[in-house]
Amino acid sequence: EMYRKATKKWSAAYDSILIEYYGVIDLRMNTTDQNEIQNLRRKSDSISKEMDSIAILKHNEIINIMASQPITENWINRLAEIAGLASGYANRDSYPKENFKQLQNLYNKLNDEQKQNRKGELIYRYIFPDVIIKKGDKMASAELFDPEGNHHQIAEEYKGKYLLLDFWSIGCRPCIEAFPEMKEIYDEKKDRLTIISITTDTEDNWKEGLDKYQLPWVNLTDHLGMEGYTSYYGVHGIPFYVLISPEGMVKDMWSGYGKGSLKKRLNDI
Repeated sequence: EMYRKATKKWSAAYDSILIEYYGVIDLRMNTTDQNEIQNLRRKSDSISKEMDSIAILKHNEIINIMASQPITENWINRLAEIAGLASGYANRDSYPKENFKQLQNLYNKLNDEQKQNRKGELIYRYIFPDVIIKKGDKMASAELFDPEGNHHQIAEEYKGKYLLLDFWSIGCRPCIEAFPEMKEIYDEKKDRLTIISITTDTEDNWKEGLDKYQLPWVNLTDHLGMEGYTSYYGVHGIPFYVLISPEGMVKDMWSGYGKGSLKKRLNDI
C-alpha cells in the first residue's frame, strides 16, 4: 500500500500510455502497407520512450522508499523486479547512471547468503551491466532441459554450426507469428544453422505450445522463466533472438519480429 500510494500518479499515467502503445502495435500488425508500417513503428518508438521516462520516475519513488525499509523476501523480490527493468533500459543506454548506483547500494545491503542465492545472483547480473552478455561476447553456458527432461549443456553441445536462440512464450503473439518464417529458415539452413527455442513459460504451458505449434527444431527450458538463462542476455521483452557463431561467440542480438525480418537478419548464413 505504501508503494502503491507513492507511485499512484505515475502508474495511472503509464497505464494510459500503455493502452495507446498496444493500439499502435495492433495497427502495425494488421497492415501490409510498408509506409504505414514505418509511420506506426516511429510512433510506437516515440510512445515507448515516453513510457520509459515515466517508469524511471516511478522507480525513483520506489528506490527512495526501499532505502529506508527492512530487508524482507518481498523487498528482495521488488529489488529483482526493478533491477531487471533497469537492465533492460541499460541496453538502450537510457537508464540514469545514478539510479544504477542507488540499486547497487540496495544490493550491498544484502548479506552474503542473500547475495549468493539464485535471486541475489539474478539481481547482481541485472545491476552490474558488465556481466550481461553483449555482441562480441562468448555465449552463456547453462544446463537446460528438453521436453523429455534430458539435460543439455547449451554452450558445449551445439558447437560447430551457427545457433539462433529464440526466447519465446505461448502468450506472445509476435513469437507465434514468427514460427512460419522460422520453419522456412530451418528447412533451408538446417545444415549450417541450429535453432534453439527457449521458453519463458511454465512446463505445462510450454508443452501445450509445443504440441500446438509443432516446432521441429531444438526446444529447451531451465524452468526459471525470465529469471533464468534469459537474464544472461538481458532479455526483458520477447521474442528475443541471439545469433551465435560456430565458435560460440555472440554475433547479433535483437528483439521483436516483423514479417521477413528473420530472413533478412540471417541472409548471410
